[in-house]
Amino acid sequence: WNVYRDELQITPAMCYNIEKVTSIIQRISNEASIKEKNAKITINDGLIELNPHINGYALDVDLCINRIENALVNRQWNDIELCVVKTAPQVTSQLVENIGYKLGGFETTFNINNEARVHNIKNACNRINQSLLLPQQEFSMDKALGDRTEKNGYKQARVIINNEYVDGLGGGICQVTSTVYNTVLLSGLVVLERRNHTLPASYIDVGRDATISQGYIDLRFKNTSDYSVLIEAKTKEDKLSVVFWGIEPVEKTSFMIRTKIIQVIEAQGVEAVVDPLLKAGEIEVLRQAKPGYKVEVYRDTLDKSGKVIETEKISVDSYLPQKMKIKTGGL
Repeated sequence: WNVYRDELQITPAMCYNIEKVTSIIQRISNEASIKEKNAKITINDGLIELNPHINGYALDVDLCINRIENALVNRQWNDIELCVVKTAPQVTSQLVENIGYKLGGFETTFNINNEARVHNIKNACNRINQSLLLPQQEFSMDKALGDRTEKNGYKQARVIINNEYVDGLGGGICQVTSTVYNTVLLSGLVVLERRNHTLPASYIDVGRDATISQGYIDLRFKNTSDYSVLIEAKTKEDKLSVVFWGIEPVEKTSFMIRTKIIQVIEAQGVEAVVDPLLKAGEIEVLRQAKPGYKVEVYRDTLDKSGKVIETEKISVDSYLPQKMKIKTGGL
């Protein structure tokens, strides 16, 4: 009677299945989203090719659900416009479009007749070629080269282990690492980690080499500039060259590397190995004695007129001497 006599307003509670709504929105997002794509730049012998970046589009799932919930609570039965957001890739065209200035480069030579070593050098170059360092980004040579396994294309060639030259997977990649190291110095980048060989390398001056050992010894450097840097690494005939490309600076500078041998360490004694196939008193020389060194390395910064405006001490490196090694017959 009271309801008949007086109006009674009843407001039912609004309920919905949040899990179902989320699932539906997520499905729409998966179907409708467009993945963003990084800009890509390649430089080969100074020839630049640039593919601009592509923006992506995706649903803002949380905002879409909030809009649905508000419409239900407020009893608005019109279509709900879902929220689409634009997503930019990590590498935009603006980060790479002005790259084309040669920051620095370095070249070493190798023996083209050593097939396995040449193969490893080319494999290592392919793995780092066209690598892009964004501003403030670090580069690890060890990570870039990947596992030194046959599956990853590496072959057995001579490497230095325990101060001796022996066969090992990936022999030759230290030459690539050393060439990169010198390019880093000549390009003005900051070296974070580097170690020299225990013995002098034949392809480069003492103090300018860089060794590498998977998971143990690395060459790491950082792009401390506010622009991106592109690495070009290649081989041609018996030459291995690495070039770093960047943006032409307002104040142009160049860099020069100087080495100073402060101590020569002569080898002492002879290492003899008895060979029963040799006659008593017969001797065969396996290796001539080689001296060791202690060397200081400096990097000079030069202005556009060639005047040294800054000198930085890069390293003090030591190299072990090698005794003469012979085979001798029994007594």
